[in-house]
Amino acid sequence: MKNKLFKMVIFPLIFLCFVSIYPNNINATEKNTDFIYYNESSSLSVDNLNFDSVVFKRKTNAQGIAEMGLTGNIHNSSDNEVKCYTIVRFYNLKYELVATTTKLQIVPANSNIEYNQLVDEQSIDFTEVINRDIYCYALDVITIDNTNVSNDFDESEYLNHVINKYSLYDYFINNYDVDIVVNENNTFDITETIDVYFNVQKHGIYRKIPLQNTIKRLDGTSSINNAKVSNVNVNDTYKVNCVDDNCKINIGSINENLLGKKQYIIKYIYDIGNDPVKNYDELYYNIIGTEWDTIIENLTFTITMPKEFDINKLGFSSGEEGSVLNDKINYDIKGNVIKGNYTDFLNPGEAVTVRCELPEGYFVKKIIIDDLKNYIIIIINLIFVGISFLIWYKCGKDSNVLETVEFYSPDGLNSLDVGYLYKGHVEDEDVTSLLIYLANKGYIKVSEDDIYDFRITKLKEYDGTDERERMFLEGLFNPKGYSNLNEVTSKELYNSFYTTIDKIKRNIKKNKKYFYKNTSKKIILNIFFIIAFFIMYIVLFDKLGKEAILASILLSVVELPFTLLYVDWINKTRSVLTFIIGTIIYGSIFMLPFFGFGGFNLIRRY
Repeated sequence: MKNKLFKMVIFPLIFLCFVSIYPNNINATEKNTDFIYYNESSSLSVDNLNFDSVVFKRKTNAQGIAEMGLTGNIHNSSDNEVKCYTIVRFYNLKYELVATTTKLQIVPANSNIEYNQLVDEQSIDFTEVINRDIYCYALDVITIDNTNVSNDFDESEYLNHVINKYSLYDYFINNYDVDIVVNENNTFDITETIDVYFNVQKHGIYRKIPLQNTIKRLDGTSSINNAKVSNVNVNDTYKVNCVDDNCKINIGSINENLLGKKQYIIKYIYDIGNDPVKNYDELYYNIIGTEWDTIIENLTFTITMPKEFDINKLGFSSGEEGSVLNDKINYDIKGNVIKGNYTDFLNPGEAVTVRCELPEGYFVKKIIIDDLKNYIIIIINLIFVGISFLIWYKCGKDSNVLETVEFYSPDGLNSLDVGYLYKGHVEDEDVTSLLIYLANKGYIKVSEDDIYDFRITKLKEYDGTDERERMFLEGLFNPKGYSNLNEVTSKELYNSFYTTIDKIKRNIKKNKKYFYKNTSKKIILNIFFIIAFFIMYIVLFDKLGKEAILASILLSVVELPFTLLYVDWINKTRSVLTFIIGTIIYGSIFMLPFFGFGGFNLIRRY
């Protein structure tokens, strides 16, 4: 355990020390093959060298020594001698690194030579894995340009860097090309071509794009821009999830395991928002952000500006967050096009940023489609409120009535009907009130009992026309387990009469003769307009993630009781001012999903 812990600590420290002294200018070219199975041949072209018919061999030489490695041919098509290093990595069935061998190759000009990298198996420093059987290999070739090599270039350090990157990272980026087309409305059409090499099996990569950036300028000023990412397209399976201050693109499929080389092409529109500076416009963009967790080599970029700009106000920076260093960035300007590259490799968390001060009015403000959607939603909502107001104004107000005192129910209505009219629904006590009502009519007599709580006696058969009164009396004297009784006590009615109550409640709910049809339609229309607003919100915000849409639906379910209370209250009031105030209060509650996932971003951008 201590030995493993020691290795986990010491290897990263050694790598960091080596990185700190790694030369700035590398005059070398590196290419590598994908994973090649042990029984297959491969080829590789690097600069003017061509490795052909490369195969894996394991044999015993004339001295009886077991050898293992690669053989093949090398062709040099140039007029100069070429020096190169060949690095071979061997893997087992689980794609675990078994061993690594390195050899210096010197290839004469315009020649064909034999490639032989067979080594004594006893001399190989095998990796600590259980299974050392060779299943596949990968060949990496580094050519050194002796005619144009910088004085501080250290071949051994560069070689160590190439070897270490295969063991320290699950994957690394061989080439990273960023093409940026700057539009006049300060939006960028981005195309990123990323060559990834997977050392271990993975499903894919994550591309994390920050949506909120803090700009710190050399003059001490700072500002925060809130960006948007749209029109994402990837040449592979992908999923976009923009939450909080980041847009995360998950690239790859869970059904696919990747090893070796893989190229990803990512396209998207990056809208950096309105220019926060008043006196001038500004180009600011992280060509490479700080979100990558691996090293990046061979970074190239192209920036196409929409019109002329002052090249003296163009600047770059690289390194960790807050760094202003630019000595590792080379670039050239032709017309409105800036092309450049990064001469070193980027460690995890290091970025490359471009900034250019531009004259005021360089960018033309335009309402982008997402902002237009926000305005459309607000306009539609106001239209719905206006229609609701017209419906309410025409048939929603109650006329003034004189208050009267009534001790008796209106003609033709019993106590159950009055309760239903007053409350708009039926409760159990409204049904049981028929007991007193029918007793007053002389149909039954209710008396106290010494043994039971009460005793009900039938005085005469029901001869009225009300269906619910008849149901009440029939259920009263025909409790469960009994039939055609003339007298019942609380014992017979206990745990049985509730079925009669439920039956009567269902019956009266079917009777709509007490309510005008236009009132029911009016309530339905109001609710329809409110729900229609939410549906329009979902349709227009087609870029929302599933989480945001689900949260909006849940909020709408929570708001449904408020909707019913609002409609009921508005329909009872006759004050226009009350209608307006009520609509504003309710609208504030119902607009929570909109401001949480759409409108708040609109406000924050301005």
